[in-house]
Parts: sequence; C-alpha cells; structure tokens
Amino acid sequence: MEKEPEAMRKQVVKAMLLRTEDSNIHIRGRALHGLRNAVTEFPNKIRKKQDQILGSFVCAVCECCDPRAVVDAMEGLCWMLRDPKASLKAHVAVLLALQARMFFEDENSGLRRASMELFGHLSKFVCKKSSLLRAEVEERMGMLLIHLQDGDPQVAQACRVAEPAGCIPTS
Repeated sequence: MEKEPEAMRKQVVKAMLLRTEDSNIHIRGRALHGLRNAVTEFPNKIRKKQDQILGSFVCAVCECCDPRAVVDAMEGLCWMLRDPKASLKAHVAVLLALQARMFFEDENSGLRRASMELFGHLSKFVCKKSSLLRAEVEERMGMLLIHLQDGDPQVAQACRVAEPAGCIPTS
C-alpha cells in the first residue's frame, strides 16, 4: 500500500516530462508548472529524474514563448540550484544567465522577478568556475542596482537576493 503513492508520483512526473515537449504551449506550460511543484514539494522524491527535469526547465527558459511557463521554469531552476549537488554545467549556466537577462526589462513583473532570482542563483552557483559568467555578472550589476528601486517590491527584493556575493573581485 505504501508503494502506491510513490509509483503514482513516478508516473505523474514521467507524464509531465513527456508533456514538456508538447506542441501546445498551454499543455507544456501546465507540465512545467507541475514539475516546478514536484521540485519544490518533493525534492528528495524526484532525484532520479533530476537531470531530465533540469533539461526541461532549461529548454523552457530558452525556447518557450509563454511567460507563465518561463516563470515556472525559472522558479523550478532556482529551487534546483539551491542543492549544491545540482548537475548544471558552467556552459549551460552562462546560456541561462544570458537568457535571464533578456527579461530584466520585461513589463511582466513576475518574469522580471524570476529572471533576477535565476540570475542570482546562477551567479552563486558557478561564478567561481566560469570567467565568462563572472564577466556577465559584472556587466549586469548596474541593471540589478537600478532594479533595487523597481515599482514592484518583489522585483526589488529579488535584486537584493541576486547580489552575486563572491563573484565580483573586490580588488
């Protein structure tokens, strides 16, 4: 009886992963939302599918045109990057950072907030490993400082959190 919820959870995660490749953006968006929920609510239960989920989130951030789906993917990535064992490669992190910065000026405040949070997590995650990401963070510091005064308090808070500690040389 105890195995039923776990087996069902595995089936649901597998189905959501398949739906992230659906041609219908609404289905893809709901699948990404479900995966984000799985990552935040059951992080230890999805470890075996972590690389696939990470890949789905990366694809959504880089290719998806539905802002809600992009926000879900960015929030899911932020949750996954809290784990020091997350298997994100430096070159993928740089790609994501470049993509995230495109949303810094978006009119959708949720998208701005999520992109700045993701940028901050990425900078903390791989800045020591990637000089290219370090250069990107240095280049975007002014933009983050400007958004500390954003009209949406959640965006301003995301900028405070996104401060890339340890990324910018102090010399």
